[in-house]
Amino acid sequence: MSWTILYRVIDQSLTNLFVDYFAVDKKRTLCPYFKAGVCEKGKKCKYSHDLTMEDTRQLAIDLYTDPRAKLGRVPDTIITCRDFIETVEKNLYGFNWTCPNGGDACQYRHMLPQGYVLNRDKGEGDDDSSDDEMTLEEKIEEERAALPSDGLTPVTLETFTKWKADRAARK
Repeated sequence: MSWTILYRVIDQSLTNLFVDYFAVDKKRTLCPYFKAGVCEKGKKCKYSHDLTMEDTRQLAIDLYTDPRAKLGRVPDTIITCRDFIETVEKNLYGFNWTCPNGGDACQYRHMLPQGYVLNRDKGEGDDDSSDDEMTLEEKIEEERAALPSDGLTPVTLETFTKWKADRAARK
């Protein structure tokens, strides 16, 4: 009698797994081969070839929480794993990704810090590491030096107090 119950439970779980597998609409999932530019199936491909369509599975992944937090195995550090960041930058991070630095036993966090901007998301003008770009102070000094200084009165304590008294007299 226990065998029949066990059989029914296993049969039901396999049926649910089978239904869930085939319930995924593959036309809503971007073809990874097409994305890489190597899909040879064309219109016969089961997956979508629309690059404007977001991959719905990627939308469910939260990069700002460590997946090990659900299991209670978050490492006691604030350092983010280098391999995790590289994988996210290359857009390879997903549900089946395992850290090459020890998998779930990795001593670093597998989450992005709040406010972290990926290099792939930075625009051309967002590059702060450029050496030829001037700081704000340098720009101000350059513009100040470009102003004409011929025939101007230098600001001293005497000239400032005289200017202040003249201004008060005008009011």
